[in-house]
Amino acid sequence: MDRHTFLGESLGNPLNMNFFVVGAGASGMFAAITAARQVSRFGATVHVLEATRKPMKKILLSGGGRCNVLHRPLPTPRDLTANYPRGHKELIGPFTTKFTQQDTYDWFEEIGVPLKVEEDGRCFPITDSSETVANALRTEAEKLGVDIRLGCKVTKVMPMKDREGNGWHLHVRQKNDPQETILAASHVMLATGSSLIGHKLATDLDLHVTPLMPSLFSFRLQSGHLLEGLQGVTLPDVELGLLCCNQKGKKNKITHKQRGPLLVTHRGLSGPAALKLSSFAAKQLNDTGYTGALTLNCLPAHVTQDMVRDELHAFANENNGLVTGGKHSLYPMHSYIPRRVWQAYVCSVVGHDRVRWKEMSKHHVAQLCNVLFNARLAFVGKDTNKEEFVTAGGVDLKDLHLQTMETKRWKHLYVGGELLNVDGVTGGFNFQSCWTTGHIVGQAVSASISKR
Repeated sequence: MDRHTFLGESLGNPLNMNFFVVGAGASGMFAAITAARQVSRFGATVHVLEATRKPMKKILLSGGGRCNVLHRPLPTPRDLTANYPRGHKELIGPFTTKFTQQDTYDWFEEIGVPLKVEEDGRCFPITDSSETVANALRTEAEKLGVDIRLGCKVTKVMPMKDREGNGWHLHVRQKNDPQETILAASHVMLATGSSLIGHKLATDLDLHVTPLMPSLFSFRLQSGHLLEGLQGVTLPDVELGLLCCNQKGKKNKITHKQRGPLLVTHRGLSGPAALKLSSFAAKQLNDTGYTGALTLNCLPAHVTQDMVRDELHAFANENNGLVTGGKHSLYPMHSYIPRRVWQAYVCSVVGHDRVRWKEMSKHHVAQLCNVLFNARLAFVGKDTNKEEFVTAGGVDLKDLHLQTMETKRWKHLYVGGELLNVDGVTGGFNFQSCWTTGHIVGQAVSASISKR
């Protein structure tokens, strides 16, 4: 493409109303579509610049190729924002009222992407294909006249002054072309996701940017741990806590807790409880080098250890068989604790799995009760969750007017999606952040252009 004719109208007329989105991800595409539905009648144009040749890459990869579009609508705004470890306080307001979960669901249905709600609340296209979502977004954008340019890396965004107000110069480098094109824009949105390109652009514009750090990952446990060899086993309801030493290193305290199902992997722990814990404790885990200790409570639905200890004693008085039970026999709390986990716990207390109930001393029962409520598991690293690739960090929300996602420092510069220091737990919440912030930006740009 000739750099002199590439979007030449905006070059020749820097005061022309145009909206440039930097990044063709979920939030950027959504903002472009939202704006394009309204600004064409004012003679304005919408352009999307994507550095790679693959737009909406995360959409295509998410949910194992199925794309978890959103989580089913939750009862209150606080129920929604509670799923965002960073941003849950600030997002109460425009984020939860201007484009809700129900709005998202209806929007995709309207553009021809029927959705289904699964038992855990995740919403997927009925085709179970992320390509359905990506293709629908691109089709909708092109139908509205959005100009999508691939292989166009924005290296610099610079403010300019003209007689009618602020504008922007975008320095763009096309793939395999060492020279840059300078484009003029009236409105710009940074929507580069977790790419470091966006962080540099934002930093160069004096925005506060929190460095990236991993979020939503599995814990790699130290060899020889209590659950070793039980990969594939799922505990249906646990409370997983993160231990932290005080400054003197003499006393441990639990700094974060999360409850939910837990999956034992060949190297450690995954599943909702572990992933949510890693997300809410992302900074602490990053600061400690992803080493430390976890506490595992297998019986969070039981009120006290005394109640469980009484239940164990009662079971012992009524049974003379093996404490670990036979293949088809019952054992205490069997609806909460998988058989293989129960056997591992018993062995950790008595040293083998052939002990009978009548041989269990009060001390053994107390020990077993304690490990059921408070097992200690040392971890020595992290593993990426195969279906998630989420990072914490990005442009701080305090730099933005949250009603419009416009920066406080620069007029007509907007930020949205994963470039923000906002991240959600697994289940469609990260995409909801992208759809909502993209919609807010698109609406704000449309309103601004209509007044000029």
